[in-house]
Amino acid sequence: TNTAARALVGYSVDRALLYASAGLGKVEFFDIDGPIDSDSGPMIGIGGRYAVTERMSVNLEYSTLMIKDFTGIPVDVNSNLFVLGVNYKF
Repeated sequence: TNTAARALVGYSVDRALLYASAGLGKVEFFDIDGPIDSDSGPMIGIGGRYAVTERMSVNLEYSTLMIKDFTGIPVDVNSNLFVLGVNYKF
């Protein structure tokens, strides 16, 4: 599983919001008995959101989690995430 805490900074242009994100992410590996190992590292990303109407928007985002020397073993773990979303305000 992946978990993350990020901060966003962005710039709006008309109905569009372009943003960058940075934070800390954690990855955990499990087997049938439960957690095996976990480690954390920096997470960065870029994205955009467009307001189609006042209540509906679409977004596209890419972020990556980079862990060097996973749990002290000389293995790098990178987790890439692409998000395509539709948001609706009730």
